[in-house]
Formats: sequence, C-alpha cells, structure tokens
Amino acid sequence: MLRAPARALALSLVLALACHAQDVPLRAPPDRPFDVRRIALDLAVDLEARTIEGAATIDLAALRDLRALRLDAVDHEVSAVTRVAAPARGAGAAAVAPGATPGDALPFVNDGRTLTIDLALARGEAATVRIAYRVRDPKDGLYFFGPTPDAPKVPWQVWSQGEPQTNRYWFPCVDHPDERQATAMTVRVKQGLTVISNGVLLGKDDDAATKTSTWRYEQEREHVAYLVTLVVGTFDVVRDEWRGKPLAWYVPPGRKADADRSFGRTKEMLDLFSERTGVEYPWPKYEQVVVEQFEAGGMENTGATTLNERTLHDERAHLDYSSEGLVAHELAHQWYGDLLTCRDWSHIWLNESFATYFANLWTEHARGQDEYDLELLGNAAGGIPSGKHRPILDRRYADPGSMFDGRAYPKGACVLHMLRRQLGEDAFWRGVQLYTRRHQDRGVETHHLREALEEASGANLERFFFDWVERPGNPVLDVRLERDAERGLLALKVTQTQPGEAYHFPAEVLLRFGDREVRRTFDVREKVERFVWPEAAAPTFFRFDPREAVILAEATVHMGRDLWLAQLASDPTASGRVRAARALGEDRSPPARDALARALAEDPFWGVRAEAARALGGVGDEAARGALLAGLTQESSKVRRACVEALGRRGRDAKVAAALDALLERGDPSYYVEAEAVRAYARAALEPRARVEAQLGKASHNEVVRIAALETLASLGDPSLVAALVEATAPRNDYGVRQAAARALGSVACLPGCGDGERLSAVEALRTLLRGGNKRGRRAALDGLRALGARGAEALGDVEACAARDSQPGIRRQAREVADRIRAGAPPEQELSRLREEVRRLLEARDRLEERVERLEASQKKEGR
Repeated sequence: MLRAPARALALSLVLALACHAQDVPLRAPPDRPFDVRRIALDLAVDLEARTIEGAATIDLAALRDLRALRLDAVDHEVSAVTRVAAPARGAGAAAVAPGATPGDALPFVNDGRTLTIDLALARGEAATVRIAYRVRDPKDGLYFFGPTPDAPKVPWQVWSQGEPQTNRYWFPCVDHPDERQATAMTVRVKQGLTVISNGVLLGKDDDAATKTSTWRYEQEREHVAYLVTLVVGTFDVVRDEWRGKPLAWYVPPGRKADADRSFGRTKEMLDLFSERTGVEYPWPKYEQVVVEQFEAGGMENTGATTLNERTLHDERAHLDYSSEGLVAHELAHQWYGDLLTCRDWSHIWLNESFATYFANLWTEHARGQDEYDLELLGNAAGGIPSGKHRPILDRRYADPGSMFDGRAYPKGACVLHMLRRQLGEDAFWRGVQLYTRRHQDRGVETHHLREALEEASGANLERFFFDWVERPGNPVLDVRLERDAERGLLALKVTQTQPGEAYHFPAEVLLRFGDREVRRTFDVREKVERFVWPEAAAPTFFRFDPREAVILAEATVHMGRDLWLAQLASDPTASGRVRAARALGEDRSPPARDALARALAEDPFWGVRAEAARALGGVGDEAARGALLAGLTQESSKVRRACVEALGRRGRDAKVAAALDALLERGDPSYYVEAEAVRAYARAALEPRARVEAQLGKASHNEVVRIAALETLASLGDPSLVAALVEATAPRNDYGVRQAAARALGSVACLPGCGDGERLSAVEALRTLLRGGNKRGRRAALDGLRALGARGAEALGDVEACAARDSQPGIRRQAREVADRIRAGAPPEQELSRLREEVRRLLEARDRLEERVERLEASQKKEGR
C-alpha cells in the first residue's frame, strides 16, 4: 500500500517516535493451530442501509489437536455456526440462502472482536464451517458512500481496505499475514451496480423479480486475508489484455478519457517486472479500480488494486503530476506483498521497500538515469529521518500501522539500491529472482532475502544487514580531501560522527586531473579512517560516492569552492550537480551565485535547474532575484514552480510581488505553479488578502490552488476569516479542502481578535468533522483542535470519545494527546508560535548587531586605529 506521501510519512514518524518513547511489546507471528484453506463469502450488499448479510463458509484443517477455533470477527452479528460439507471448487460459496442453517449447529461465543467456535478436531482432520452473520455500518475495513443533502454528488459505492488488519470488520478470518487461503465471493446487489473482487469472474446472474444481480468470483491461488477486496459501484471501464490475461481499469463515470494518462503504460510495467523478478505476473487478471474518497494512494489487493481519485488527472495536471510511480508501486506489490507476503509486520519492508524500489526501477527504465538518481535522493531524504530511532526490522511495535513509515518505504528502497550497487547487476538480480521463485506463495522474513542474495553472490551479508536493516540510524560522515603538495600525496579522511559503533561500507571517490580520471574505492571499517596515496597534481574535480547512494549517509564533504563549481558544471550525473547546487547555495558568494544562475538557465536536466533555483532562494541580492524572475519563463513547469517558491523565500519584495501578481492574474499552464504562487505572493506582497481570496474560486487538480489559498489565508493572522474557513469544512467541499480548512481554523480561531462566537463556530466545525469525517478528516480535525489547545475545550468530550473508540490506533493516540492538551489548559499554538517568532527576531537582531560590530572592528584594524 502506498500512503499519501509527505504528510503521511511525517505523521507516521511522529507517531512512531511517540510509540517508541514508551515500552512496546516484542512481536512475533502467532501460532497456527489450524490452516485456513478457503473462505467463500455469500453476501447481500445494501448500499443504502450500509449493511452486508449472508454467510462465510470456511474450509480448514487442524495442525494440532483442537478443542475450538478462534477467528477475528469485529462487530459481527452472528446468528448461527454450522458444520457443513465443503462446496465444490469453482462453485463460489455454498448454495444456501442467507439465514439458513444446514448441518450440525456448533456452539460459539462472540465477544464482538473474536468468534470462538466449539469444534474438536484431531491433528490433520479437515472441516468446513458456515457462519451466518450480518455487519451494519462497520467502523473500519468496509466503507459505504452515498449522496446526502450536503453532498449530493457522492456516488453510491462501497469498497474494502484490509491492510493491515481491518478486513476482520466485515468477514470472519484469521486476519494475519502468516495465513494464506483461497477465496471466493458471491455478491448480490441492485441491478446496474458493478461488483469487483479478486480472481476470475465466474458469472453474473440477473433476477428480474428481485431486481438484483449476483456476481460470482473465485480466487484459487492462495493469498492473505488483508488482500481480499470488495468494491461495489458504478464505473466506466477500459479493457485490455496482456499475454492472454485480462486487464481492466475502472474509473468514475465520465472519466474514461483520463484513464490512459494514468494506466496506459501498465503493460510495459508488467513486461519489466516479470523480467526483473524472474516470475511472470502470477495472477489470472489485473484490474485497477478508482474509488470514492480512498484514503491511501493505492492498495494492492490481489489482482484488483484499489486507487484514489487523485490518480486520474487532466492534461494540464500532467505537466507536473504523474500516476506512473503509484501504478508501478501497486503493481510491484502483486509480487512483493501478494505472491510473497511478510510473515509478520516486523518484516513489512519486504513488501513496501520492494514496491518502492520497483517504482524507482520503472523510472530508470522509462525516464532515464537522471530521473532515477533524483528519486534516490528523495528516498534518502525521506528514509533517513524515519530511521533515526528505529531499525527497518523492528520486532517491537505498538500496532501494525506504526510500521508503515519511511523505514518501510524509502529507507528500505535505499537499502535495496545499495545491495544492487555493491553486489553488481548480475549477482543482485540472480539473488532477487532466487528469493522470488523460492518463496512464492509463502510468508517471508528478512533472513530469506539475505540467504538468497548470499547464495547468488557468494558474499557474506550478515554485517550489511546488521548495519542497514537491524540497527537504527545511519552514518553521519565528515569527508575531507587533503593534499600534501610537498610530498606529492593525497588523502581521504572519513570520520563517522554518529553515536555508537562504526558502519562498514565501501567509500568510492572520483577525481580528475585535467583530462585524466581516477576512481578509488576504500573499505571503511572504523569511526575515523584516513587513506593516503601518491598523487603529485592538485585535483580539478572531486566527487565522494559518485555512484549515487551507494552509502545511505548524511555526508558533509569539505572541499574548496572551485571544486564545487567544477562539480556543478561538469559532473556527469544529475545527482552530483544537485549536491553541488546545494553546497553552493550555502556558499552565497558572487561566484557561487553566478554559477547557480548559469545552471538555472542552462543545465540540461530540469531537476538540476530546479535545485539551482532553490539554492538561489537563499541568496538575497538583486542578481539572484533577477535570475529567478527570468526562470519564471522556463518551459518546465517544475522549474517555474521552484523559482516561484524561491522568490517567496525572499520575504517582502515589491518587484517579486508585482511579478507574482501578474502571474496569478494571467494564470499559468500549471496548476501547481499557480498554487505555489499563491503562497509566495502572500510572503512578498504588503496587502495580499484580496488576491489570495480570489484564488478560492479556482478549480484545480487535487484542489491544490484552493488548498494553497486556505493555508495562505490562515497564515495572514486575520480572525475575520473564521466564517470563510468554517464554510470550507462543509461536506459539499472536496475532502482535501475540508482538511486544509480544519487545520487553518485551529490557527485562526485562537487569534487574540477572534470573538467567542467565531471561536465556538470553529470548534463546532471541527467537532463535526471529527465525528463524521474519514480518517484524514479526523486527523485534520484533531490537528485543528491541538492548535486551539484550551480554547477548544467544548470539543473535549468528542476528542475523548475518539481516543477511546476510533478504529485507528494512530488516531486514538493523536486524540489522547489532544485531550491531554485541552485538559492541561495548554495555550493555543498560535500564541506559542508568536512568542517563538518574537524570540527569533530578537536573536536575528542580536546577530546583525554582532556582525556590524565585527565589521566596524575589522575596519578600524585595517585603518590602523
């Protein structure tokens, strides 16, 4: 599953640290007293009543002598449990009407979370049980949607989301990734609705008398319970075929024209991933289903991925936005996550890191080395902070959801890239293919991957996995190139400054001496290493770790400005030029500024031009401003966006404000440039409110312009905006808009000039969203209430109820923290921010005064006074 990127990873990091601040239990896979061989669901789905009703028929075999079966089943209304004969394979569920109870009735206890069935079985004995049940408006796992007076355009729809362990909310199962079974789904719905599930569609039967349709699916190859999917709704469909297997893309009515833009390269991805894994796509079909208000980026349900609506985008959004990374990530999961599944959530990186890295591989294949290297830099930036305090393989976690953070996604992808570079292409891919073939249809643990890679390469990887997978943190490096001109020697000094023992890694350097190029690799084993070799000439170019991200480290490289200028101008890799742009942005000297301006205007890769723009944003002179203003005319929307963001960092600037005002007046081909211009204009202009408010009427992909306007208005510190923000939280608005408005309310409603009536209306809007919002809506409401602190006291009861009963452990933790703030009478965060800002200004004024004194003293010394 791909979570919503930046904010989700940041939130997961905060929650993960909060969890690990306390003692958390050691986790291991549970016992398997019996093997579930097949689950067949026979369900009537009523979208308007928000119910499912029917039966689950479960085939199983005892792995030891048993007295009872225990199944995960949350809030199921179970009417009967019976032992029945197993249905024939391919026939769907047992042909029994809902509510009937054939066979021998079995005693059971249903405590609302676990269904315990009295059934004595000898080791090896098989049995089939049928559970008649109903679920009404489940709290999790199965989400119903439909139109309301406030939101009349919401379609009638239901979809499931089982990861990590929420399918237990709508069907009885062993809801753990170490249990695999075949599944079948027979679903009765109103005629005109489409049903999508795993496996082969065996048939669809219409009943004119009841005006219902019955859809029958069979998934014969075993998979885990969290990958079972059920989607019911109305869709447009695009169909295709790959190597004889059917493909289909289900999209909301009227969006078929956008489907190819999102899914058109799926067949190429299937080719690439089948070749790289050594296993042809293993499921009988592949479908991608775009649903209403899906909260993750996507979910890799076996053979039928669920995706959110943001996956679809128009031509204008396509200038900045691509679904290919998401599509590739979820497709890769069909191997890593579905065919091979982590045996316990401790090993979730074997699912998510592979999917993340295979999306990187798709970028390498489809868009080239520069784009791939840029994604690796992004992986490192996301993975390093998440892994500071917890290892990738962490057997201590509060709940499975706390494992889905940057360690499992980008950091693990960096580890796979390091393995690929250190083992070499042939050995790495031999090992990956051996791992995939050997462990398909099984639960996997980290040692399975290590053993396969060792077998394929002959390398001992125990130390590698200890350093990069089993211990928290990463190397923090101080790198210096030293020259002894008299003795004709060069030295590389690598100091590891992180706490704890040294990491082991190969340190590679690339040097040039005019036209001569030298590469050297040194094995680093100690906290301080110094490598010396004869070299009479001074280098004209130096690069540490030239094959990008062979070392997942925070590295400070000390070398002269001339070498950084040479790296920006002539490094053959885009990643090297990006790193040089960052270093020269810290330099801020006229030569550094001029080099960055040239790179912004002339570098062949947009990623380097954008990084040069960001670096120029920290240079405060007119020449830097001129280069950035000129960059607003560049063809690449991503570079224009970087220029806008950099201009906004200059603060109040009439010339910048005029340029951005003109941009917003005429518009830009890119939604995302306009959204960034809203934020930047507010920082540059003296009176930005009118122009910013005008952007609230602009429609855009993912509502990025309206959201930028709401966030910017909140930053203006005007309490009269409360009414507009409350209006933006109403259900008729896009959920992204509602969430941005909720967070903005927390900042605005606690301002000194906000009256009690406005404050109460803000609190009530947040309470409404907390009670009725989806997961992201509830999180946004809690963010707003956290910002209010004690001024949100009227919401305390709702926050406490959320802390006690929300189905999401992370939201419960967040709610407990907010409740504690309210009960403690914590001051609003806006007031704390104001005090921090005053302190910051005082410190800056002190620094400026000290600089003036130092300049004056230097001047006096120069004049001999």
